[in-house]
Amino acid sequence: MKVKIPADKSLTHRAFIFAGMAEGESTIQTPLLGEDCLSTLKVLQQLGCESTTDGNGTVTVLSPGYAQWKSPAQPLDCGNSGTTARLLLGPLAAIPGLRCPVMGDASLSRRPMRRLTDLLGACGAAIQHESEGDGLPLFIQGKTLSPINCDIPISSAQMKSAMILAALCTPGYHSVRTPKGSRDHTEKFIQFLGLDIKTELTITKNIIYETACINNDKKWGGFSVDIPSDPSSAAFFAPLALFHPKVPLIECENVLSNPTRTGFFDTLIDSGAPIEVVEETLRNSPESVVHYRIHAFDGSRSLNPFHIGPDKVPTLIDEIPILALCAAFANGTSTISGITELRHKESDRLSQTVRLLSAAGIKILASHDELVIHGPTARLGVFEFDTQNDHRLAMCAAILEKLVGSPCNVTNRNCVDISFPKFYETLEGVFT
Repeated sequence: MKVKIPADKSLTHRAFIFAGMAEGESTIQTPLLGEDCLSTLKVLQQLGCESTTDGNGTVTVLSPGYAQWKSPAQPLDCGNSGTTARLLLGPLAAIPGLRCPVMGDASLSRRPMRRLTDLLGACGAAIQHESEGDGLPLFIQGKTLSPINCDIPISSAQMKSAMILAALCTPGYHSVRTPKGSRDHTEKFIQFLGLDIKTELTITKNIIYETACINNDKKWGGFSVDIPSDPSSAAFFAPLALFHPKVPLIECENVLSNPTRTGFFDTLIDSGAPIEVVEETLRNSPESVVHYRIHAFDGSRSLNPFHIGPDKVPTLIDEIPILALCAAFANGTSTISGITELRHKESDRLSQTVRLLSAAGIKILASHDELVIHGPTARLGVFEFDTQNDHRLAMCAAILEKLVGSPCNVTNRNCVDISFPKFYETLEGVFT
């Protein structure tokens, strides 16, 4: 069964942002038109960019260039998208004369922003928190920043990308250092555009660091790009082929194969899952792609338990709920540690994962930064669960319901539109 997986969310955000910062017309083929990415597009429109979407879903962005962005008439509304808010804080802070209130919905407003605004502030940014917490709303007074030479203490692609985007709007030579392992889509896109960026590796006290070195010596014009399918979305269908008796095979084509995003599939393969990986080519993309063929276990084998440490977590951070569900079928106890960041997603995703799987009879425990899942689970039971509008948990709950084999009471299901607008239609298609 071939499953049509939507375009990658992280890469779509970046394609829209780079198109909005370019001078001229850009074409983004097969982007993800989910709620989060549309928030990015709407913010760019507020800043003076124009965009259209044709009948095939291709988005065209016409921009005057980031230096000509205008102060918005209304606060920039990032909706529920942390990627929109965090990535755009960098360039907004670095464009002289720009005055931007930035807001989000209630969920996004609770998510931490101060650790990023402090980094930008150290480079001269003028960002004011409008509430007592460390989240949104914010007010940004754009100005020319000093050269950006910063150390980010955690492996955060969003913080790293925000600082790199700020550097692209700031004259001179810049360096942004993070612990190794965070997603490098921003760096790859900059290379795709032909701009000057390189990454250097260093080791300090047995920790490997990556330093993105940016020489901001030119602007860029419009471009055309194809967006591959999202490995995080593809991951949610894997348990159906592996563990559902009526689904012997799932195939997913043109899936992004960036090593910083393949941790879910790598973990399952290393644990004995019958998954084939075939390299493919996507014509006009900054990223490589693969075709996954996920088979059922043949009855003589089962999934081996796995142990994921903090160094690998960035490669599968969005897939942890569905990976924990897979662990419930493993022949032994699995652990995933170094996942405190899950408490700051659309929900407290760490606690919510425990609630969801426990409700179905899976033995799972959580500490402040670790999940312990005891398998194999003898029998799954009918459950009730409120997704708290967390799209990853809603998808996980839907897959778990299929594995239970009976209807379950799951509320706030439609939040899947954030990353997978036709998820339920696609899921039902697997069984028809």
